[in-house]
Amino acid sequence: MDDPTFTISYQEMTCGDEAEFAVQTSSNGRIEQITFDTESCAVSRAVSSILTAHLEGMSLTDVAESESGTMIVDLLDAQFPDLRYDCVLGPEEVIQKGIEQHLEQQETATASD
Repeated sequence: MDDPTFTISYQEMTCGDEAEFAVQTSSNGRIEQITFDTESCAVSRAVSSILTAHLEGMSLTDVAESESGTMIVDLLDAQFPDLRYDCVLGPEEVIQKGIEQHLEQQETATASD
């Protein structure tokens, strides 16, 4: 993505996963496009792909306010091994936290105008 509205980066210290999500939003706060670049396990990459496709068109507020981990659990019909719990939930948690931070920064910028 050439000009994202914001990016979200993370590094998981226990397993070594690294990822960057680039988010392009519309003027009304909807996710127009979300892409990712990752150095992670196959499960985490697959989850990131499923989530980015699912999140396009959603409002940032809806994503930020959703219960953490529920989207991907629902999308996977809760069918994943306990051993891969962090791999499955990690990308959603990172995206949600990044969106929350972006919304807070926007709110702070708007309040100071």
